[in-house]
Amino acid sequence: MNYIPLIGLEIHVQLSTKTKLFCSCARKVNQDIYGTDVAANMTICPICLGLPGAMPYMNEEAVEKALRVGLGLNCETNSLSIWDRKNYMYPDLFTGYQISQMEQALNLTGYVEISNKKIRINRAHLENDAAKSLHVGGNTLLDANKSGVPLVEIVSEPDMRNADEAKEYAEKVQQIVRWIDASDADMFMGEMKFDINVSLCVEGDPEKDGLSGIKHTPIVEVKNRNSFKELYDVINYEIKRQTEEYEKTGVLYTKGSKVTMGWDEVKGATFLQREKEEADDYRYFHEPDVPPFVMTDEFLNRVKSTMPKPMDEVIKEIVDKYKSDVRRVSSLVGDRNLYAFFLECQKLNADYSKQYIDWIMSDINNILTTSQQDISEVNLQPKTLIDIITNVEKNILNRGTGHDILVEFIEGNLSGKSVEEIINERGLAKVSDTGFIEELVKNAIVTNPKVVEDIKSGKDSAKMFIVGVVMRESKGKADVAVVREILDRLLTA
Repeated sequence: MNYIPLIGLEIHVQLSTKTKLFCSCARKVNQDIYGTDVAANMTICPICLGLPGAMPYMNEEAVEKALRVGLGLNCETNSLSIWDRKNYMYPDLFTGYQISQMEQALNLTGYVEISNKKIRINRAHLENDAAKSLHVGGNTLLDANKSGVPLVEIVSEPDMRNADEAKEYAEKVQQIVRWIDASDADMFMGEMKFDINVSLCVEGDPEKDGLSGIKHTPIVEVKNRNSFKELYDVINYEIKRQTEEYEKTGVLYTKGSKVTMGWDEVKGATFLQREKEEADDYRYFHEPDVPPFVMTDEFLNRVKSTMPKPMDEVIKEIVDKYKSDVRRVSSLVGDRNLYAFFLECQKLNADYSKQYIDWIMSDINNILTTSQQDISEVNLQPKTLIDIITNVEKNILNRGTGHDILVEFIEGNLSGKSVEEIINERGLAKVSDTGFIEELVKNAIVTNPKVVEDIKSGKDSAKMFIVGVVMRESKGKADVAVVREILDRLLTA
């Protein structure tokens, strides 16, 4: 049977402040998620260690960054936000409670637009992070460098219906917080994590009846995932697992039946960790040591005055002007450094703006993703990309050859040389000599009779094999359009 997935995300984003949320210890430490080559417990004080008598005090920059997040997510701003103690015992939570926001959060009821719908946001509230547990042999060590780091927790409504929507939403949130300069949201560095909530509506329609008018399976929460792939895989697995579980047992959600599951990356499966406390089991009460925050019009207007143009407006302008794919443009605008590179290309030559988008988000982004680098870390100049694209557009270079040159520039093998020098030195200019190309095509036809039979039987895709043979023999210099024209003529004859 087909059930309706109910998917909600709690996205934890570490704010890019200079200091921690409730003390003056430095927030930023040279630390990745594995704790590699980092001196533990270097940025700590009695406050972030939760020592008796240590009094927390508010970091104004953290409030500003959190407010930027709310504005970027189209949230309503709460004029009075109150701090609450969320009580639970965990080894890396020194105080035995987290200072968070429950009833009166800083940001309420926003939304994020993805390609096919709006995802509602319940709230985006501030809280302090816990320390980090390091498992060494049979021991667990605690590193307090992360304790007290400011987080914004962005809580969505369960409006996503499949893994694709959830992944697109999470990507969009990452793009927004980067765009508004609230966080780098680098998942490898532990600056953005997901708590994933999944259940299945088995009776009723959540779009028409609301959550109170439906029946659904017990909610499963999978915590602290830090990649879009994990997000995608967890959701797909849980939809399948819960479908099978419900059809065996018929068990539905009741208060207290929410559970926390872990994720086994090797097996690609979830496993039971513990029954989940409901909100009232956290014994929330107002934090006595941190006074409520009163939002003045002056403060709000000052933060608003520093906000960039809404990202969706910029994306729409680019999509409408250059007829580009909205997902591709969203990814471009959402990466500050790639977008800055695009703008530099436009300043130098605006004639190929659509091509810049395509090359940056396909060729350059794929190369950088493979090497786990940022464009700011490689020696690629905007003029180099412009020169490559210009030669391709003017039919001097093949697209594939242009890509190969780009790879070498990014890898640093061609520093100090111009694109024109590379083309001339290697003789890479496109060959359009029909006589020369026809001989290559004839030879490819003769030496690949099975492929030719496939083409004759109606498999047009097999033509690309012959084209590939010709391109290889010409060292990538043959004009692809001429190759295809000659191949079609010879096959017809």
